[in-house]
Amino acid sequence: MIQAIHDLSIYEPSIFVPAFTELLPSVLDNLLAPTLSLRTQASHALGGFALGTSRIPSSVLHTRISESIVSFLTVVPMTPRKTSFSTANIDPPIVRTLRTTLNAQEPQFVAHGPVWALSVLASFIVLLGPALCVSVKLTRVFSALFTLAMRHKKSSVRALTCLVWRSIVWVYFRPPLRSLTDDCRPDMHDETQDPRLTAEEEERRANFWRVVKSIVDMGTGIATAGSLLAARPGEDCNVTKVITILKSMAQKGGFPCHDAMEVIKRLVGSEEAPDWDWNKLLPPALFSSSPGLLTADFKMLSETVKPIFDQTALITDIRPLTGTELRAEGVFDGLTAIWRLALTQVNLSTDAQLPVRPCSHEPSSLLIKRTRRSF
Repeated sequence: MIQAIHDLSIYEPSIFVPAFTELLPSVLDNLLAPTLSLRTQASHALGGFALGTSRIPSSVLHTRISESIVSFLTVVPMTPRKTSFSTANIDPPIVRTLRTTLNAQEPQFVAHGPVWALSVLASFIVLLGPALCVSVKLTRVFSALFTLAMRHKKSSVRALTCLVWRSIVWVYFRPPLRSLTDDCRPDMHDETQDPRLTAEEEERRANFWRVVKSIVDMGTGIATAGSLLAARPGEDCNVTKVITILKSMAQKGGFPCHDAMEVIKRLVGSEEAPDWDWNKLLPPALFSSSPGLLTADFKMLSETVKPIFDQTALITDIRPLTGTELRAEGVFDGLTAIWRLALTQVNLSTDAQLPVRPCSHEPSSLLIKRTRRSF
């Protein structure tokens, strides 16, 4: 049944996602099952269900699913020996489990390690949807868990964390969830009729941008920049945010800095870009993980993680800026400042030979040797 939930949710999401929503509590319970096999199977089933949910139009069904996940992540089960006072500062079991597994450095079984935890986190993010952007409590929980993952000593785990972070970017650009009372309003079934956030929710969502922009490594900055330009074309605030992302990438040096330079070349170029594919923020291999991430040898994890990057957005997917956007106040100066910042990050190899300028009026160039990074 677990395998069926995964496969059918992806095969025909419009039919099976609503049907399997009733089974969601059981799947969530199995994430904390006493046996490792059940935990692994539950993570795989949840991944397929999450991916299927992302492929159907927004409706009150997403709200019901989101509320189930919110409850699972925030409610501490009461026991006869515990009072509400004693549980006030205790995390729910799933949060404690995720923290423990993310801290594992050499897990013997996948359900004991960070790969399982990151797979579960990716599914939770998609199923929570925009509710994550307006919940201070959930934002703190996920920020703390991702901080643990980014500190893991294994580089392939950090790379996987950056892949999962694309789900955070995807959620940020999703329309607000519908109220459960909207299911009886015919007009709210129209995708063009987006629900509105309250002033407080708008402020929380604006603050969530600080979370979104905090990770730009391993192509995450590319995904964020491309999403900004695709979300609401022509909005000056989005172009400003793109410049902020590129500056963060340039400041990091290394590959993020190189990616920032390539993105700038793309932004000021004239090549046409394909329509932005939002599904590239949710690579299928991240959610269909058995066989895959949940069956990979932890010591050879990089061999499973690397191919997943091929399913994500590339620099060529980013559209160039329009003439109007380039002429907007501060845009060209911002891009120039990033370019100058990147020059301070250039590193020459110890055996690099500087070219001799034959004539004072002829420009010279630097031969830059970039060492590639592996994980």
